[in-house]
Parts: sequence; C-alpha cells; structure tokens
Amino acid sequence: MVKRYRSFIATAIIILLLAMQAPALGASNGASVGLAETTATAVDGFASGAPIQVRAGAFQSTPQRADPNQRLASVQLVTKKQARRVIADPCWTSTWSIYGNDVFGFHLWGYFQKIDWCATGSTITSVSRTRWGEVYATSWEFVGHIQNAEEGGVGYSTYRAYTQGHFQQCLGFCFDHYYPWMDMTVHTDGTVTGSGG
Repeated sequence: MVKRYRSFIATAIIILLLAMQAPALGASNGASVGLAETTATAVDGFASGAPIQVRAGAFQSTPQRADPNQRLASVQLVTKKQARRVIADPCWTSTWSIYGNDVFGFHLWGYFQKIDWCATGSTITSVSRTRWGEVYATSWEFVGHIQNAEEGGVGYSTYRAYTQGHFQQCLGFCFDHYYPWMDMTVHTDGTVTGSGG
C-alpha cells in the first residue's frame, strides 16, 4: 500500500513538472509563454515628483502593518503579469499596484488595477478589468475612484484603461490626501505598457 502511494505521488509530481514546462498553446509570433511567467514594468516618476520604488517580480497580496500616525513617505508601483495556458486564444492577466508607504516602508494603502485579456492574431477577443483600493492603517480610508477612461478592447489591437483613486488620512479631521493613478495599455502579444504614480 505504501509503495503504491509513493508511486502515485512520484507520478503526480512528474506530470506537474512536465505541465509547467510545456509551452502555452497559440503564443503569438512563435514565442512560447510559460504557465506562470512573471514580469515587472518600471515607471519613470511620480506625479508629484517623488520617486516610485519598483520591485521586479514582486506582488504583495498580504498587507503589512503600518503605524497609523506615520505620514506617507513614498509611493510604490508593483506590477504582475501571468500567462495562463488555454486551448483556444492565448490569454493574460496583468495586475498593477501602487502602494503608499510610511518612512519605514510599511504600506499605508494600496491601489490596484487588474486586466484579463485574450487575443487572436492582432485582435483582442475578450477583456475584463477590475480596480480597487485597500487600506492597511486605521487612520487611512479609501474615498473612491475619481477618474476613469477606457478605449479599445474587443475587436481592437489594444485596450487602454486609466483609473485614479482618492485616499485620505483622518484623525478627527482629514488632512492628508493622495490621488494615485494608473494608465495601462494591453496588447495582443501579451505585453503591457503604461505608467502610474
């Protein structure tokens, strides 16, 4: 019984490793795309002139604790792109994040935009977009989205999504306001371009 169980686990591991090394079907331009390819896109600057810290290949989905009395010291843009294997059209997911950090580097708030899209040749066949804000310190709140623009999409070679949010810090009264933004354009070859701050 134990030998059968070990044999089953070994076979499952081998199948999983082979599946992870298999190229994605239908990748454009003859290039193969792995099942979980992660890339990062750098951004030149922040709207107010402060630098943006970009960590290549990093995406934090779990919040870090922050001191609610600390003022925002930096804004951090983090991107994540994953290709997923499909039988018909190649599809991708790209999530961009902007974090407001205190002087110690702890996240106070995060602003996110996620785009899922599929393409055949030079045409996008499906696209969906989600955007949201999160707060990690009790004195901060996400007021909401204040800007939105979309162009292109299904039937086009690109899809562009612009969003801007509003965060504020309140301790009896509100005194700190930040307006992070992201402008993402996805392409039929799975690439993402844009900026944010």
